[in-house]
Amino acid sequence: PLVLIQVYPNPSMDYFNVKALKKIDRIEMTDVTGAVIQTYTTPAETLLKLTVSNPGVYLIRAYAGDACQVYKVIKY
Repeated sequence: PLVLIQVYPNPSMDYFNVKALKKIDRIEMTDVTGAVIQTYTTPAETLLKLTVSNPGVYLIRAYAGDACQVYKVIKY
């Protein structure tokens, strides 16, 4: 499988680092219902710090052309 990003730490108390390993068109963070919380456009090898205020399960989606990679993350 194509690996577009690395996400760490997971689970997290404060924030998630998202490192783009390839050229990414955009990165989205959604809640489990699919509501978009944050959207970023980013070049390759960029480190983003995503923060959310409420504890719960979130999805981070990375899009590159026709490829999409999804990570489930937990904020406690």
